[in-house]
Amino acid sequence: GLGTRIKLDTKKNNSIFLGIGLMNEKEIYEVDDDKNLIRSTNYLSNSTKINDNITLSNIIYFQLDIGNSNDYRILYDSSINVETVKNLFLNFAINYRYDNDPHENFSQSYTQLSSGIEYEF
Repeated sequence: GLGTRIKLDTKKNNSIFLGIGLMNEKEIYEVDDDKNLIRSTNYLSNSTKINDNITLSNIIYFQLDIGNSNDYRILYDSSINVETVKNLFLNFAINYRYDNDPHENFSQSYTQLSSGIEYEF
């Protein structure tokens, strides 16, 4: 893939970026024919440090098949990280996926929730 990232706004506790790019994507399916296509991948990301211990991050992608404008995806990832003690974090995330042209009888959209513990060395 190839792309560029543009800084839209960066303040002390908040940053916003726009990404524009292209990628070669090979999709391998068990039932449908495999696909090898060029897809645009564009995103808008934001990271906000709420306070010294809490960071909120959001990113939304729009990915379009260059050869078929009816084949696109919207992906949204959001997470909040809370530092409980030095270098120990609680993580909470939500991931939403929408594909207007799903393959192999998959649904058009789904949501995942996750949580975890992270330690930075």
